[in-house]
Amino acid sequence: MRKFCEVADVFKFKEAHDYKTGFEKGEVFERLDPRIVYPFGKTIISIAFPYYFYENDKSRIYFSKYCQSIDYHIIVKKYLDKICFFLKENFNCEAISEVDNNKLLERHIAYLSGLGFIGKNNMLITKEYGSFVFLGEVITSLELEENVKIEGGCGECSRCEDACPTKSLNDYDCSICLSNLTQAKCVDEKWHKFFKNRLWGCDICQDVCPFNKDIPIGVLSEFLPLNHLAYVNIDEIKNLSNSVFKEKYRISACGWRGKKYLIRNLNINLLCLK
Repeated sequence: MRKFCEVADVFKFKEAHDYKTGFEKGEVFERLDPRIVYPFGKTIISIAFPYYFYENDKSRIYFSKYCQSIDYHIIVKKYLDKICFFLKENFNCEAISEVDNNKLLERHIAYLSGLGFIGKNNMLITKEYGSFVFLGEVITSLELEENVKIEGGCGECSRCEDACPTKSLNDYDCSICLSNLTQAKCVDEKWHKFFKNRLWGCDICQDVCPFNKDIPIGVLSEFLPLNHLAYVNIDEIKNLSNSVFKEKYRISACGWRGKKYLIRNLNINLLCLK
């Protein structure tokens, strides 16, 4: 485990242009040096969990693929904690798990770990499952050898940049990424027209990526889409009660903001369709 000096300029650029999403945890110095947050750590183990099962029908209101199952944080954490238990029991070391809501540079760490490369869509792209993967980490005091990084890239391909509705990839401004906008507390009216049936999230930069063509379906049944998330009941969400939200939507990765954001996004879509 070391300091990631090689990406410091990225943070300087984002700060200079105020390109922030509000979802990035911690201070820059903590993100660049994981040893500050995890002083016991010697190694970060990065693991990719494939979740692709099928294409969305974008002619109707839909949830992004990543939030059509039970919340991936819960599923991934379960697997990572098993690894932590194994390491502690067999190597007498410290080990903790992290999924998404942390100060780690997850995609960069996954790249350094040899899981794939970072594409022009800012996603980690793996050889077998493309970018449809969730990332999780185990930070441990056990010293392990670093994997060889995978060399690769997008070359001259610009399909994701061309397809991005808000052109966030062209401007390197993740704050106007549609996935971020659907989760934001406030959405400027000028962005409403771009929602186009997106109830939560946006898969467009992944859907058009050649590396995501003909990838195998996910191997973990826990990520199978739930019927009410794969096929949206507009009337149910329009009149969403607290009890139904808690039972059917809170369990997904789209539920953390609360029901009013699902209703808001639905209304944005319905108004724009008129």
